[in-house]
This record gives sequence, structure tokens and C-alpha cells, in this order.
Amino acid sequence: MSRGFFNVAPRYTPGSPAAVSTRVAERVADEEVEAYRAVLAGVEGAAAEAAAARLGLDGIVEERVERGDGWEVRDVITDRRIYRLYRALLDTDRRWAARIERARRRYPRRVVQAVDTPGGAR
Repeated sequence: MSRGFFNVAPRYTPGSPAAVSTRVAERVADEEVEAYRAVLAGVEGAAAEAAAARLGLDGIVEERVERGDGWEVRDVITDRRIYRLYRALLDTDRRWAARIERARRRYPRRVVQAVDTPGGAR
């Protein structure tokens, strides 16, 4: 993938969600993996360790490329690839279901993540 942008949402290190450069995305990914391993080792306590085991590393650093009605997303840390489809403001339930099915046919080897929030706000 290319011609998109990187989005980071730090989970185990301080920071705010942001669109960033490739270099910053790679640095955040490295820092998050290191912090995640420390949390799993018990550095932050049992509650943080349990939360980290449940949440994992998915979705912290993503490369996103817009594809018409959604985003082709590659998780930089886990290399998981999905197609994230957003519901349009004027989509009826029937049209939304048809768009999801078309996306599943178009991306048969990818998970299609359908976000049912108009405009894609999460």
C-alpha cells in the first residue's frame, strides 16, 4: 500500500491520535511494542497487564488509503489488512447491507469492517 497516510493512536505510551509521517509512525510502532511488552511483564501492575493482554497491539498504528467508500487499512505493527467501510449519511439499511456485501466480494481475502456511524466518526 502507498499514497495514503499513517494514523497513530498510542495506547501504551503517552500521546494523542494523529496523522503522521512514515518515520513517526514507525517510531510510534516501535515504542508501543516495547511498552506493550513491559506491561505484559507486569511493570504496570496486574490490572494493566490484563488489559494489555485483552487489547493487544491491533489498531495502534495504521496506514490508510482511501478507496471511494472506505479505507484500505494495513496495521503497521501486526500487518493485519482490512477494508474499513463507512456508512454514508443517506444510506438506508438496505443500501448499507448491499454496500457491505459488495465490499466483501471486492475484497474476498480481507476482513471488511463496517463502521455503522455516518461519516465514519469513531
